[in-house]
Formats: sequence, C-alpha cells, structure tokens
Amino acid sequence: MAYEAIRTTADVARRLALGQTREDHYLELKGREPYGNNHEGKRECARDVAQFANASGGNLVVGAEERDHVLSAFDSVTHADEMLRWLHDVLKGNLEPVPPVEAKVIELLEGAQLVVLNVPPSPVLVARKSADAYEFPIRSGDSKRYMTLMEIEARMDNRERLMKLRLEQVK
Repeated sequence: MAYEAIRTTADVARRLALGQTREDHYLELKGREPYGNNHEGKRECARDVAQFANASGGNLVVGAEERDHVLSAFDSVTHADEMLRWLHDVLKGNLEPVPPVEAKVIELLEGAQLVVLNVPPSPVLVARKSADAYEFPIRSGDSKRYMTLMEIEARMDNRERLMKLRLEQVK
C-alpha cells in the first residue's frame, strides 16, 4: 500500500474500519484532543507531521481512538475549525520547511467530526526546529523514530528519491 489521502466520508468508510484498521507506516490515529495547547503539545504535533513528510507520506487522523494500535472508536473533535487554525500555526512555527499538508474536517454519517491531516512525502527533509537545534523524525512501521546523522546526510544527497516522487506526481 502507498500513501493515499483521506478526503471524504467515503474514504473514511473504506480506510477506517472499527476493530480492524491498524496504525501502520501510513496511518496514525489520535484521540479528539491529542495535543495539549502547550509547548510540548506543539512540538509533538510538529513531530507527527514531519515523520510522514520525511518518510513515504501518511495520514494523521484526529478523533480516532486506538487500543493497541487498532482503531477502537470515533470520538468527535469538538472545535474542528479551531483545531485547523491551531495546526496551521503550529506547523508554521515549528517545521522547516513547512510541508504542504492538506488538513480536512470530515463529518461522519453518525455526526462525529474527524480532523485529517494528509501529509504527502516531501522531496526535501523536514526538520522540527527548536531554539538552537533541529530534529528529523521519520515514520518507521507504526511509530516514529529520529533519523541518524548518517541517514540525514544520505537523504540530503538522494536524487533518486526526488526523481521517484516527481514520477509519482505525474501518474
């Protein structure tokens, strides 16, 4: 399976089955209030987006509870529009460069609202910046890890990845 954006209720129905869908290389499930409105919450949000941009792309679904990495329930995001604005500000203030994230509010048939961040793979490395340092998260299986210096150096010189991403955009 490859990165595929979640944009509609039909996409949710097709991709997110309660008790069956597992978090994987392309999908991370978050409860309805996954990030506190504090410094650590903002850093964690930025890391979650950067991990997908630095890997093969992916979807961050807010309002989707998980138990042992399996989707267990939908829990409506109460102020979805406010969350979209907050996400935009967090990414703008914490990532360099800011990847082209598509953030959507999707209303389910039951009335619950999800916030979905569709993060395509980035042709350049995306860093989470702090005062005087950078970190490079990357998705690995169903979790994130941080790139080593050797991985960062190799990736910065990887023209093959750039060519592959460009070809995928043409398809």
